[in-house]
Amino acid sequence: MKKVALCLLLSAYTLCSYGQHGLYYIEHTYEEDPYDELSYYFAGGNFLSDNVYLGRKDSTKLPYLSTYAGYQFHNGIYAKATASYALTKRTGHFDLLTLELGYDRTFGQHLLTGVSIEKYFYQRNSPGVKAAIQESGCLYAQYKSAVIEPTASLTMNRSKATDVIVSLGIDHVFRYRENTLNLVPAIFFNYGSVNYYSQYFINRQLKKDHTLMIAEAVKDAAGYKPLDLEFSLRTTLRAGEWLFTLNPVYSVPLSAATITLPNKTIQEKLSSSLVIELDVCYRHERK
Repeated sequence: MKKVALCLLLSAYTLCSYGQHGLYYIEHTYEEDPYDELSYYFAGGNFLSDNVYLGRKDSTKLPYLSTYAGYQFHNGIYAKATASYALTKRTGHFDLLTLELGYDRTFGQHLLTGVSIEKYFYQRNSPGVKAAIQESGCLYAQYKSAVIEPTASLTMNRSKATDVIVSLGIDHVFRYRENTLNLVPAIFFNYGSVNYYSQYFINRQLKKDHTLMIAEAVKDAAGYKPLDLEFSLRTTLRAGEWLFTLNPVYSVPLSAATITLPNKTIQEKLSSSLVIELDVCYRHERK
């Protein structure tokens, strides 16, 4: 079973989104991996150079250092827990606990589908742009081929309101060293609503003055619009029970928001972001 779980991510950020993991859930990502048909335990560490989601980010960089552990059943069901430490400028702090449950399945030789749900437990004063999101669910499908592999995913994020994100992408897999080394260039386009982003600005204002009454900070946050383009070049190396991944993602934000604060209204200044993700995963087969 070939598992390439996408959730923006996927975004991204990410990348499944990608969520905080970028475009791919790294421990499930490897073309024709011998572990695909096995039940196994996995654990690893992950470094994310900045917390960017759908092209949006905090005014200061927010790198994450995470550890995770989980179990993958041979039938495609998996469970995972991730603890993330924010490497902020002044002082680091534990910022996020993520619980994830998912299921991947292939149909024939070419169609890969899957579903995942995530529950987020953010530190109360987290500066992360995603910190307003409490739960997330994702459905995805990918057509596997030797040339171009198209992918589509639908993500629902629940904060004070629900966001719906549609992601469309294509990639190609280059295989080297008897398929132990993979390079996967990919392009993704994300489209959806930004209620989470509006709540991010509301929460920032409430930290300054908890008596404020703000219904919406981002104009038309519930409306659907292009969010960003993401370009990535994921490199994965398999060495026995170890899986090493490097995933640089370049995000180009779209559709600048109009942001209304208590004393002013501003137009969002968009800037592209290069996010680097490093991951080391150890997997051990259940005998």
